[in-house]
Amino acid sequence: MCIQDTVTDGKGMGFGLYATSRLMKNIGISFILHSGNHKLLYKNGETESISNGNWQGTIVYMEITTSKEIDLNILASLQRRIKMQE
Repeated sequence: MCIQDTVTDGKGMGFGLYATSRLMKNIGISFILHSGNHKLLYKNGETESISNGNWQGTIVYMEITTSKEIDLNILASLQRRIKMQE
């Protein structure tokens, strides 16, 4: 996906979407993020960014599977990042 780490307001805002996108890439079926005038779609391993009407705020849609295990390395790295921000 194209959500990047360290793209925040300096106070950690934005990190939640980054962390969610990392988890969704690992266990997700589909992930849709609509913010501003773009929509990010992730489905079946494919990522697409679409320009569309302006939306004030953020909408997140997630479809996950329970048949996959979460990569604990991802959780550990995200946990370290959270501790660094505290």
